[in-house]
Amino acid sequence: MESGSRGRFVLLIEDEANAREALAELLTESGFAVVACANASDALDLIGREVPDIVLTDLKMAGLTGDDLVKSLALTHPALPIVILTALPLAHVRAETRQKSARVLEKPFSFDQLLSELGRLLPQAAE
Repeated sequence: MESGSRGRFVLLIEDEANAREALAELLTESGFAVVACANASDALDLIGREVPDIVLTDLKMAGLTGDDLVKSLALTHPALPIVILTALPLAHVRAETRQKSARVLEKPFSFDQLLSELGRLLPQAAE
């Protein structure tokens, strides 16, 4: 990771390959250092080795869900900002998950919305 990217390490967890690749590419082009995982288990393994500055995660995934990931990270890394990316209406996102997350973005969201949230949650990343 380049030193200029420090403080801007984004961990993206998305089980849909096309969405994962597109978001990772857009974030990288915007100057973020991005590691993308297809599932929450791989994300937890990675976080055990290197803690990101922010986590962007899908909610509904096979195996460990976004709910499971948020619950685990709330115990091990309570200050780590987490943004949930979900197609579910906000009313269907568990209250506990909403409380432990920095933000929930409903799909479809604009990339500008996501960048705005990253700028708010990672002030040092603001251009």
